[in-house]
Amino acid sequence: HHIFSACHNKRYLSFNMRRIKRNHLVEILLHILFWAAIFYTTGNSNKKFNVVRFNIKGDIKQRVMVETMYSQSFLTLFLLMVLFYSTAFWLLKKVMTFKSNTARVAVVLGWTACIFELNSLLTPLVMSAPPPPFLNPFGFFHFTNAIIFLAMLGIAIAYFFSKDWIKSDLLRKQIEANQLSTEIKFLK
Repeated sequence: HHIFSACHNKRYLSFNMRRIKRNHLVEILLHILFWAAIFYTTGNSNKKFNVVRFNIKGDIKQRVMVETMYSQSFLTLFLLMVLFYSTAFWLLKKVMTFKSNTARVAVVLGWTACIFELNSLLTPLVMSAPPPPFLNPFGFFHFTNAIIFLAMLGIAIAYFFSKDWIKSDLLRKQIEANQLSTEIKFLK
């Protein structure tokens, strides 16, 4: 009986290890596809925008053709990745130990603001021509990037809590399985 039980446990562990490895590979593939989609949507090539500035009467005051650059897209993508992974795997674990919800929100938003400002500071350095002065600091690109960074923060928070929920659910199921196994052994 003990030999059968040991073989069964070994097979069960082997099956679980294969399933865990497969799940990790699927998760890595999903991350790669996610970042490829983000890169594609944030501008994977040069894109031109016709930015128009109006006066009070509604007449065109200034018209400028602004071009997003490939290198700027890589910089933004890299900093979005930094925001996502640092928030989902490091920062949220730390702030969950705080007692104050206000402190939690302040730290997470402060971290996001730092990475966003780093993007704003480095963007002119990687662009061949800086954007026109009226676009910065609160112009179209700044506002659009702020929305993108806040959306990425939301995705990171959702990812963190979904992983945490899945982990607790798996732990709960394992505890139930162990209790059931113990009860069966006791009955035998």
